[in-house]
This record gives sequence, C-alpha cells and structure tokens, in this order.
Amino acid sequence: MVARGTAVSVLAVTRRQIESMEKHSPNGVLTPYMKIAAVNIRNMVKGGVRLMVSTDAGVENPVLLAESPTLVSDTIDARVKLGEGHFNALVALEEAGMAPMEILASATSNIARAYKVDRELGTLERGKIADLVMLDANPLESARNYRRINAVIKDGKVVDLGALPVAPVISRLKAKP
Repeated sequence: MVARGTAVSVLAVTRRQIESMEKHSPNGVLTPYMKIAAVNIRNMVKGGVRLMVSTDAGVENPVLLAESPTLVSDTIDARVKLGEGHFNALVALEEAGMAPMEILASATSNIARAYKVDRELGTLERGKIADLVMLDANPLESARNYRRINAVIKDGKVVDLGALPVAPVISRLKAKP
C-alpha cells in the first residue's frame, strides 16, 4: 500500500467508543472486530499508509436506536447525531499515533487524491476550490479541537451553523432516564 501510494478508507473508533460497546452491547458481537480494527489502524499508521477518514453511518431509524442501548449510550455518537462521526474518527487516528498534519490530510487532501480531484480541491492553493472550516483552537495540538468550529464558508458564503440539521428525535432518546 505504501509503495503504491494506495489510500485506505478507515472506520476508526476511539478507545472510549470501544469501551462503551463492551459495556452496553447486549451480545458484544462488534467489540472484538472493533478492537482488531483499532490494532490494524495503528499498524497502518506506523507503516506510513495513507489513510482517509470515512464512515458507513447513514441516517438511522430512531425507533431502532431506542431499542439499542449501545447506540444510545453517552459515548457512541456517529450513529446517533448527525455530523459527529468524523470528529471521533480524527480523535481515533490521534490515539493510533498518527501525526497531526497526517490527520488533517486524512480528512482533506488524501480523499481528494484518492478520488482524482486533487487538482481542483483538497488543499488550499491558488486556483483550487476551497470551502473553509475555521476553528477556535488549533487541531494540530489536539484532534479534539476539530469540534471547535467557529465559522464555515461554503461556495464563498458564510454558513448559518444554527440552521444546520440535527437529529432531535435521537437526542431526546439519549436523554431518557
């Protein structure tokens, strides 16, 4: 993979998410696989494999979520709230030992390169398409800082962050006593 420059899409989860799966999963089916995946990701990071942050999560059915304590726990988030999964994947890559600039590339330029659109986007360069996410804290100091979004510029316009969709039904499910 390294010699060929092959990018690998990873579904990285944090240690905290794995612990939550162990605690809340009724049959523990996913936990062993997630632990193996975490080891594999650490090995790819050590080996210098070009990684891409990705997800297989979609919009979930709130009724099914209500019946699954694993998905409605206080630490599982990618499947419960829109827009959360990638933040955790970035933290998981940090936990796996990935360098801060490589973490940033895993969510930007590595993806553009893999899809062969890196001449048009993926990095901040003159003549390229560039939507911007401005943060209140340096993500190179901690991947958790990617959550600290101050502003977003999409297609040259500031995005009203308060108008973005959320999953209120699922949020109510999480609040159950």
